[in-house]
Amino acid sequence: FGVPPPQLSMLPSGNLLFAMVVWVACTEAHSSPRQRSLYFESHGRNDMRQWPADGKKGARYIKIDFNFQSDPWTCAHQERLLAQVPDSSLPPQELFPNGCFLLTHSYCNESVHLNTTADLLAQLVGLVWTSPHQSPSLVLQLCFKNKPLLCSQNDTTAPKWLALLDEFYASATKAVAGLGPNVAFVLDTLEWTEGCVVGRWPKWASTWTGENTTAAFTSAALMVNMEWESPVWRMIVRGAYQWAIESPFAYVGWEPALQSRLEIFFSPFLNDSTPVHRAGVMTAYNGDPSMFHVFTANLTGQHSNFPVGSSNTKGSFSTYVDAWGVLIVCSVLRQGAMKTTIECTALAR
Repeated sequence: FGVPPPQLSMLPSGNLLFAMVVWVACTEAHSSPRQRSLYFESHGRNDMRQWPADGKKGARYIKIDFNFQSDPWTCAHQERLLAQVPDSSLPPQELFPNGCFLLTHSYCNESVHLNTTADLLAQLVGLVWTSPHQSPSLVLQLCFKNKPLLCSQNDTTAPKWLALLDEFYASATKAVAGLGPNVAFVLDTLEWTEGCVVGRWPKWASTWTGENTTAAFTSAALMVNMEWESPVWRMIVRGAYQWAIESPFAYVGWEPALQSRLEIFFSPFLNDSTPVHRAGVMTAYNGDPSMFHVFTANLTGQHSNFPVGSSNTKGSFSTYVDAWGVLIVCSVLRQGAMKTTIECTALAR
């Protein structure tokens, strides 16, 4: 951050906490609003056991997959789904006349414990999503796999797909009503050519992948969500679209993950000539959010990223994790060719 960490091992014990607090205050002072606008979307979180940890690590945007299965027998093969129906003894055609949505990117016949839309709603109600600085504090991006041609009269599965999403829309709207504006849904992979569904789910926004600059979903908010190396993304960076600047949703780019790629992805937004997007800029990130924080620490000024090498063996460093309200102090104890031993202590605020 331009501020070196204190050499804690060289300080008297009585000055240890004071030095850490001073250093943390300095690093936070060096973090600008522009730096704090750089963030991540938790990508592909169909296994909702990851959600509590992601939330503690600062996740506000989560992308999940709704994989459409039109065959009732496929749906009846799912143990979690079968346990959620009133009478599982009925034939599959009666239990799942429209098929089902399963939370998975790619369906495999051997997967019998996949999460369902009912599990998703239970998770939303069971977790507390709050943010003193951002609204909404949780954005759910629904990515549709095996989606039929919705506006084609020749696709016989399209009415079934629409019926399933209509049912989920009604259930989700009711389930999150008590959460107010804290939870927002964004529909993904609904192309601009599918004008027959415009306005069908009025409380939810849609992604915009840059395929049509006029966009069919003009009646609802749009979330920029596209390949970050495309010409249209470069226009977004330059502030070419006023509606995008005013969108309540972050810009999300696909999917730089390596530290070097993240630095290239975010660096234009650190330029004073680039408009600051009020909702931030995010990478669609498949990894652990902790790794994102480490990889982007030198860009965001929010976390610590110090190289561990022979020059700082037995050195110490600290980082403040705002979401947990703790100060973490680490020391390099031993260092070898294949293994580095680091000891960390967490101190509550």
